[in-house]
Amino acid sequence: MPNKAIIVGIRKYPELPPELEGPKNDAEMFRNWVVTHGGVAAGDAKLILGQEPPPVSALNANPTEQTLLFEFDQLATLAEQNGGCLGDRLYLYLSGHGFGQSLNDA
Repeated sequence: MPNKAIIVGIRKYPELPPELEGPKNDAEMFRNWVVTHGGVAAGDAKLILGQEPPPVSALNANPTEQTLLFEFDQLATLAEQNGGCLGDRLYLYLSGHGFGQSLNDA
């Protein structure tokens, strides 16, 4: 079975400064690496980027939690169809701000 990857890069979160320069580029570079050297077919490397231009409000921001959950649900369904196996590796790459209810809670 082929390897899989879920790659996320979000450079701007509504109502949360500052805008970051690296996450989008880093996610794209990781996707390139995982496809060329990581044993993941291009169609099995899911790249999820924050919307451009960045949204003004969190109410209409993408990607949403549901976007990520959908990708994991797709993997779970595929594993069920293949006797619990997805491949040798699942790469997860998440780049962007970390945040929590307080600065010590990220």
